[in-house]
Amino acid sequence: QMFAFVAYFNQTNRKIAYLFESIKNDDFSFQFPEQTQSNSFKRLYQSLNDVNQQIRAQQVFLETQEKYYQEILETATFGVFTANPKGHILFANPRVRKLLNLEQLSHLRQLEKTAPKLYDTLKVQAPFKHQVVEVTNEREQIQLLVNASQIVLNGNPVLLIVLRNHEHRCTHYIDI
Repeated sequence: QMFAFVAYFNQTNRKIAYLFESIKNDDFSFQFPEQTQSNSFKRLYQSLNDVNQQIRAQQVFLETQEKYYQEILETATFGVFTANPKGHILFANPRVRKLLNLEQLSHLRQLEKTAPKLYDTLKVQAPFKHQVVEVTNEREQIQLLVNASQIVLNGNPVLLIVLRNHEHRCTHYIDI
């Protein structure tokens, strides 16, 4: 009888370990068989399947939310980008590249030549609000309203920078 208990205990541990390994590997395709002769295994399998389903639903929700915010950032009328403490650009929406007349933006140092005043403002990697910076490119000279916030992304500090064309700011308000 002790052997049966140890075997039962080991089988239970293997099933739970399998669940955790699958979660660690982002694999939610498994399903434990709920049709079994043992009532305790049936309850265990049902519970493990419920946990798996909840995690899968949360993952789908987060993926949907990420796509939603990604679409907002891609179509925004303002520029948004993030830089890590070493100056590497982690994300830049298309509007940033258009405002700065850049094909690609991968490091803050790129701004040293194309937008030196903006580079000087950002190189200290400190948060600030509402600074107006003049940027000259091939086509025109524009004033950018710049905000920078320090945030933590995946456990790492980053600077979130928002650029708006200061000359095209909204001066009309709609009452709702």
